[in-house]
Amino acid sequence: MPEGRLRELSDRDGALKLRDGRTLSFRRHGEPGGEPVFYFHGFPGSRLEAGFVALGGLSLYGVERPGYGLSDPARRRRLADWPADIAALADHLGLGRFSVLGISGGAPYAAACAWAMPDRVKAAAIVAPIGPPVAPGMDGGRMRALLRFGRRGWMQSPIIAIARALLLHPSSERRFLAQREMLLKTRRYAKTPKEGAALSVEFMRHQLHNWREGIRRSLAGLFSDARIYGEPWPFDLGAIRVPVHLWHGEEDHVVPVTVARHYAAYVPGIRARFLPGEGHFSAILNSLPDVVETLLSHR
Repeated sequence: MPEGRLRELSDRDGALKLRDGRTLSFRRHGEPGGEPVFYFHGFPGSRLEAGFVALGGLSLYGVERPGYGLSDPARRRRLADWPADIAALADHLGLGRFSVLGISGGAPYAAACAWAMPDRVKAAAIVAPIGPPVAPGMDGGRMRALLRFGRRGWMQSPIIAIARALLLHPSSERRFLAQREMLLKTRRYAKTPKEGAALSVEFMRHQLHNWREGIRRSLAGLFSDARIYGEPWPFDLGAIRVPVHLWHGEEDHVVPVTVARHYAAYVPGIRARFLPGEGHFSAILNSLPDVVETLLSHR
């Protein structure tokens, strides 16, 4: 991965008290006055995740969904609830119009904002996106396991609690990087060298820090996200009326490329880029310069 792609984390945290009493937390990456973009992290994640984006003129707001990081949980939250939270945050920040960027598990939330706020969302960018449960590929592999977890997460909560404790333990970085070395020697990563190259030590440390922050206070965000991914969407992709841009690796073993092709088939006017030889994380990292340039074009 080219030098300078990852950015140092800023300390520009903020929190908004919503009308229902919840706190919605975010971190601004970049300088005031840049093109405003709300960044929706993956599963799991936190406001820190957007720190690896080379900004290039963007003011990027990494927003934590309810139950992640410093954002308070929301009981039985739904996908359709998210646009109202973002509208309230945009009002608080004095932003009339803005773009949204959803990475992997953040993509459904970007799509929901594009659908619900056509008067405010300039453009939506989605990268390696999780899709509606009806999309081909959402019923197999890791996506099937994720949706099954969403339906039965409470049965696995003791195991997840143990995994959380291990991830938060000070020794987790050493174990995490050791597992990376083992992973890169597997046949799957030998067949996708771009994916292996993307999983640099620097990036993996960033992700570990991001995931730790996301689950530091609770697992509420993780459990509610998993449930939401398996629920029918409250809108059709064909009802989206703002420009949508999509990037997806053709060798993605986390979210199958068929999910992205479902978006491409149904979102009106979508510009989809299918990236040969790219996996899940490599598609995310290697497409970022194009993502930034595309979002800036909507100024």
